[in-house]
Amino acid sequence: MTTIGGGKGNKLIVRNHRVEDYLQCPFKYKLKYELGWKHIEKPEYFIIGEAVHKGLEIWNTSKDAIEAFKEAFKIATDEAHQEVVYVLLEDYFKHYKNDELEMVCNETEFTVPLTDDIDYVGRVDGI
Repeated sequence: MTTIGGGKGNKLIVRNHRVEDYLQCPFKYKLKYELGWKHIEKPEYFIIGEAVHKGLEIWNTSKDAIEAFKEAFKIATDEAHQEVVYVLLEDYFKHYKNDELEMVCNETEFTVPLTDDIDYVGRVDGI
Protein backbone atom coordinates (compact mmCIF):
# COMPACT_ATOMS: atom_id res chain seq x y z
CA MET A 1 0.00 0.00 0.00
CA THR A 2 1.29 3.48 -0.86
CA THR A 3 1.14 6.09 1.88
CA ILE A 4 0.54 9.60 0.61
CA GLY A 5 2.43 11.83 2.97
CA GLY A 6 4.70 10.89 5.76
CA GLY A 7 4.59 10.07 9.40
CA LYS A 8 5.07 12.26 12.44
CA GLY A 9 5.18 10.01 15.44
CA ASN A 10 2.04 7.89 15.19
CA LYS A 11 0.26 10.52 13.09
CA LEU A 12 -0.11 10.31 9.32
CA ILE A 13 0.67 13.59 7.54
CA VAL A 14 -1.06 13.90 4.16
CA ARG A 15 0.74 16.54 2.07
CA ASN A 16 -1.13 18.35 -0.67
CA HIS A 17 1.70 18.26 -3.23
CA ARG A 18 2.17 14.53 -2.69
CA VAL A 19 -1.54 13.89 -3.20
CA GLU A 20 -1.40 15.93 -6.42
CA ASP A 21 1.66 13.98 -7.61
CA TYR A 22 -0.01 10.66 -6.83
CA LEU A 23 -3.25 11.61 -8.59
CA GLN A 24 -1.29 12.86 -11.60
CA CYS A 25 0.75 9.67 -11.89
CA PRO A 26 1.16 6.93 -9.25
CA PHE A 27 4.39 5.80 -10.95
CA LYS A 28 5.86 9.32 -10.68
CA TYR A 29 4.91 9.31 -7.00
CA LYS A 30 6.69 5.96 -6.47
CA LEU A 31 9.86 7.16 -8.22
CA LYS A 32 9.95 10.48 -6.40
CA TYR A 33 8.86 9.64 -2.85
CA GLU A 34 9.41 5.93 -2.40
CA LEU A 35 12.59 5.48 -4.45
CA GLY A 36 13.98 9.01 -3.98
CA TRP A 37 14.55 9.83 -7.66
CA LYS A 38 15.18 13.50 -8.49
CA HIS A 39 15.40 15.57 -11.65
CA ILE A 40 18.96 15.77 -13.00
CA GLU A 41 18.32 19.39 -13.98
CA LYS A 42 15.68 21.73 -12.65
CA PRO A 43 12.79 21.78 -15.16
CA GLU A 44 12.07 25.07 -16.94
CA TYR A 45 8.69 25.46 -15.27
CA PHE A 46 10.38 25.30 -11.84
CA ILE A 47 12.82 28.04 -12.81
CA ILE A 48 10.09 30.28 -14.23
CA GLY A 49 7.76 29.58 -11.31
CA GLU A 50 10.45 30.27 -8.72
CA ALA A 51 11.40 33.53 -10.47
CA VAL A 52 7.80 34.72 -10.74
CA HIS A 53 7.21 33.78 -7.12
CA LYS A 54 10.25 35.84 -6.04
CA GLY A 55 9.10 38.81 -8.15
CA LEU A 56 5.61 38.66 -6.61
CA GLU A 57 7.09 38.42 -3.13
CA ILE A 58 9.05 41.66 -3.71
CA TRP A 59 6.09 43.39 -5.38
CA ASN A 60 3.64 42.42 -2.65
CA THR A 61 5.87 43.82 0.08
CA SER A 62 7.19 46.95 -1.65
CA LYS A 63 5.26 47.64 -4.92
CA ASP A 64 8.72 48.18 -6.46
CA ALA A 65 8.48 46.66 -9.95
CA ILE A 66 12.13 47.33 -10.84
CA GLU A 67 13.39 45.52 -7.75
CA ALA A 68 10.91 42.69 -8.38
CA PHE A 69 12.25 42.20 -11.93
CA LYS A 70 15.88 42.37 -10.74
CA GLU A 71 15.35 39.69 -8.09
CA ALA A 72 13.32 37.49 -10.45
CA PHE A 73 16.03 37.71 -13.13
CA LYS A 74 18.65 36.53 -10.63
CA ILE A 75 16.76 33.21 -10.67
CA ALA A 76 15.72 33.16 -14.34
CA THR A 77 19.09 33.90 -15.89
CA ASP A 78 18.32 32.51 -19.37
CA GLU A 79 17.01 35.19 -21.75
CA ALA A 80 14.04 33.08 -22.89
CA HIS A 81 13.02 32.46 -19.27
CA GLN A 82 13.39 36.15 -18.49
CA GLU A 83 11.02 37.05 -21.34
CA VAL A 84 8.34 34.73 -19.95
CA VAL A 85 8.87 35.99 -16.40
CA TYR A 86 8.74 39.60 -17.59
CA VAL A 87 5.40 39.13 -19.37
CA LEU A 88 3.85 37.29 -16.41
CA LEU A 89 5.02 39.83 -13.84
CA GLU A 90 4.17 42.85 -16.02
CA ASP A 91 0.59 41.61 -16.49
CA TYR A 92 0.24 41.00 -12.76
CA PHE A 93 1.63 44.45 -11.87
CA LYS A 94 -0.72 46.19 -14.33
CA HIS A 95 -3.73 44.28 -13.10
CA TYR A 96 -3.06 44.77 -9.38
CA LYS A 97 -1.25 48.14 -9.28
CA ASN A 98 -4.23 49.91 -7.68
CA ASP A 99 -5.25 47.01 -5.47
CA GLU A 100 -5.69 48.25 -1.92
CA LEU A 101 -5.63 44.82 -0.28
CA GLU A 102 -2.79 44.32 2.15
CA MET A 103 -0.63 41.23 1.70
CA VAL A 104 -0.26 39.61 5.12
CA CYS A 105 2.09 36.88 3.96
CA ASN A 106 3.32 35.66 0.61
CA GLU A 107 3.28 31.93 1.35
CA THR A 108 2.41 29.97 4.43
CA GLU A 109 1.87 26.36 5.42
CA PHE A 110 -1.47 25.20 6.77
CA THR A 111 -2.53 22.11 8.69
CA VAL A 112 -6.07 20.75 8.83
CA PRO A 113 -6.66 17.89 11.27
CA LEU A 114 -8.78 15.27 9.46
CA THR A 115 -8.95 12.83 12.37
CA ASP A 116 -7.02 12.33 15.60
CA ASP A 117 -4.50 10.30 13.57
CA ILE A 118 -4.37 12.21 10.26
CA ASP A 119 -3.42 15.80 9.35
CA TYR A 120 -3.73 17.33 5.89
CA VAL A 121 -0.84 19.73 5.22
CA GLY A 122 -0.27 22.16 2.34
CA ARG A 123 0.85 25.64 1.34
CA VAL A 124 -1.19 28.65 0.34
CA ASP A 125 0.05 31.72 -1.52
CA GLY A 126 -0.97 35.31 -1.08
CA ILE A 127 -2.90 35.83 2.12
